[in-house]
Amino acid sequence: MTTVLCDADSLIKLTKAGAKETVVRHLRVIIPAQVKREVVDEARGKPDSTLIERNIRDSHMQVIAPNIQNKQLESEISELHLLGGEEDLYRLSCVHPYDFISSDDQKFLRVLQVVGKKAITPSTIVVLLFLRNNISRHDAQSFLNNLRVYVSDEEYDLCMNELGGAR
Repeated sequence: MTTVLCDADSLIKLTKAGAKETVVRHLRVIIPAQVKREVVDEARGKPDSTLIERNIRDSHMQVIAPNIQNKQLESEISELHLLGGEEDLYRLSCVHPYDFISSDDQKFLRVLQVVGKKAITPSTIVVLLFLRNNISRHDAQSFLNNLRVYVSDEEYDLCMNELGGAR
């Protein structure tokens, strides 16, 4: 099963789009402990937070605390100017096997590209599920339409084109 490490932005957008339940059924989703703090503990009571907390409790999403003491890695993180969930996510990506890192933060995505880590946005997760026949074109289009307010027109158009272009 494909493993995706998610940041807070990605989880929240997938949840708002109504896609998160489908994503956790077809992909192994892992979040670092700091991301859990951001999206569950610090946002307690919000609808997105409740849904994400349920996924964690029901083992549909895994939380891993990347406990690693490595001066070189910490120096690298400092040089990349990563903070909070992205810092913990980057640290986790250095010690845990994964297929993609999912984020919707453009600055973080650029950092991941520069250091050669495979990254994917929430919109491209939807396309991936469609291309793997995990979801129908109709469901993929619906999820992308729900994500549209959170992504650029360019990303939306590219993803819709991957589905066959119908809007």
